[in-house]
Amino acid sequence: MVVSDNAMHRLTLEYYVSLIPGLRLAGSLCDGVEAYDYLHRGGEADLVVLDLSSVSINLDDLRPATHPDRPRWLLIEQMGNVPAFNCEQSDGQLAQPLYFSHFSGLVRQAMAPRELVD
Repeated sequence: MVVSDNAMHRLTLEYYVSLIPGLRLAGSLCDGVEAYDYLHRGGEADLVVLDLSSVSINLDDLRPATHPDRPRWLLIEQMGNVPAFNCEQSDGQLAQPLYFSHFSGLVRQAMAPRELVD
């Protein structure tokens, strides 16, 4: 799922998703409220690419609607600024401009099976 109020980012990320085998676009949304509604109505996504500049609600508000291990979160940061609470809760950060090589590497990393820690 892609969440951004920037139409060019959404289009770019939708295209990038189409280039990665096995990755399917569950939705393309304009803001955090739409993502909240989607996830709280039972919508599913394995990976959410979230543009922090378009989020009108806190990432903490999105998480309770989801399984503890899903979705994985990639955050698009504005000028290298990602608040600390988001860094700790994300599976990777994309800096602007959005390059496919960086996106595909982060997707592979985020979607890799997580190791259990005792």
